[in-house]
Amino acid sequence: LLKKKGAKVSMTRTGDTDVYGPNASDSQELQARVDVAEDNDADAFVSIHINSSTNKSVGGFSSYYYPKTNNDARLAQAVQDRLDALGIRKANFYVNKRCSMPSTLLELAFISNPKEEKLMNSNWYINKLAKSIADGIEDYFK
Repeated sequence: LLKKKGAKVSMTRTGDTDVYGPNASDSQELQARVDVAEDNDADAFVSIHINSSTNKSVGGFSSYYYPKTNNDARLAQAVQDRLDALGIRKANFYVNKRCSMPSTLLELAFISNPKEEKLMNSNWYINKLAKSIADGIEDYFK
């Protein structure tokens, strides 16, 4: 979707594999993700995740940022506005803190919530989330 909008997209990974390699420490793995963005001179870094909780009734989305540039909160808010969700939050997440460009880490639903798990297993919902994220990124660059 972003490529169709004219963006150059660099993925840190396209499957459930380590970026750094097997037996990497947490910081090595996270730094490898940051390195992909830095090596590709990215204008923004968006890290997408699915949340989980021991409380199965917890649900919703959230966007996190680390205020290292004047645009980190603006990027998180632009995407969050399209997701119509819980709001943005400051967080000391490695990837947000260590990359030089504006960044946000998105938590899309809770896999531990049965209703949200069902949604996350449907193509129409995944496509809706992808469109919302792409539209939010586009809004940020306007």
